[in-house]
Amino acid sequence: RASNCRRGCTMTDPVGDGAEYTAHTPLPSDRTLDTMPEIVKLDRTVDYYLDRKSRYFRAVLGQVATLAIKDKTQPIPMVLVGKPSVQKSSMLDVLRGMPVVKEIDDFSSKAFVSGKPKTVDGKEVQLIDQIKDKLVVTSDLGVVFNTENASAILSKFVRLYDGANFHKADGRGMHSGESELIRFNHIAAIPKFSKEIMAAFAHLGNRIFLLRIEPPSLTYAETVQTAMKILENDKPFVEKIAILHKMVEAFLIERGIIESDSIKWAKDRDETAGNQVIAQCATILAATRAGVDATADVMREAIPRITEALYTITQGQALLEGRNYIKTDDVWLAIRICMDSCSSERRATVLELLKKNKITVKNLRRVLRPNIDKIKDKKFLKQVDAELSKHLLEMELAEIITINGRNIVAFAPEFAK
Repeated sequence: RASNCRRGCTMTDPVGDGAEYTAHTPLPSDRTLDTMPEIVKLDRTVDYYLDRKSRYFRAVLGQVATLAIKDKTQPIPMVLVGKPSVQKSSMLDVLRGMPVVKEIDDFSSKAFVSGKPKTVDGKEVQLIDQIKDKLVVTSDLGVVFNTENASAILSKFVRLYDGANFHKADGRGMHSGESELIRFNHIAAIPKFSKEIMAAFAHLGNRIFLLRIEPPSLTYAETVQTAMKILENDKPFVEKIAILHKMVEAFLIERGIIESDSIKWAKDRDETAGNQVIAQCATILAATRAGVDATADVMREAIPRITEALYTITQGQALLEGRNYIKTDDVWLAIRICMDSCSSERRATVLELLKKNKITVKNLRRVLRPNIDKIKDKKFLKQVDAELSKHLLEMELAEIITINGRNIVAFAPEFAK
């Protein structure tokens, strides 16, 4: 129907809300628009121009919103993980140019505090000062981790994500940022978060939170409809981003979340059930991201850091709804990040156990390695089993038990409920 429309013709209720739409706008053309909440208008527009990405974009926008909350000190770094063409960078492009955003697409280990910084009126201006109270946007974090200085850069990130100042001494004297506390948020994109990077963060103390972007599951007819929209009705990419940029900026101003440290949180109004879910997610994520050191001791991240981060992420979703307190519905993103912020193998293990409660080791192998039944090399199969056992040991979330002579993977008692 849409592909045969000419400019200005109507479409019959494409989103099922009884409103009248045109082929060239994501919003109703009748009086329904007057009663539609601003966040729903934004969702519809994002879905229209960025191929059903409104849920993911809410996560991105929450990174801006939480900067407005008073008395926050812990930076929140979030990385969008997904294959090319899932519009990770497009969502970040919408934010570029906003006063609250600082774009940094490449780093060096000396970038944040330099011995030769720019000076204004004889005063050093360090990059670490420029990101204070900002959302740092990095369109491809892979560039950072694929350099020979990756480990040095990574160590700087660890301190930076603690919200701490840097102090650098050289022949010219001492260099540092102006403030000892550097509060900011970071949103970045990367095609794949490799095992090596995950392992590095496990040993340095996990501080990054991941959101995996899955391409929409479309039927044949939906795929054809999407292609026809591109061919007949679509706007140029730059124009789409400009429309969304303007709409997002207006939304942030209308919500009063464009200025940092401006909103007092009504913590006493938070729903207890929502906080309970956040606490459970923090406990699970600490387990799924645990690593093992050289002495075979399990290294698990401290709960307070994860809890505060997931709480802040949830606050961002509440702010987008126009509230300065949490409702249980706001925790959807914390749950999603809890599931996404560990390795793919661990994520798949947890999701499989959530679906089935118990699973044989043999079937779990098939989940983690879909082609395992085609492999006859016994040595390789033993390596797969050893790797699986290592993941379970490190997580301490699940365990192998023997029932009727079969090895079964199940949640450990403390996590089962």
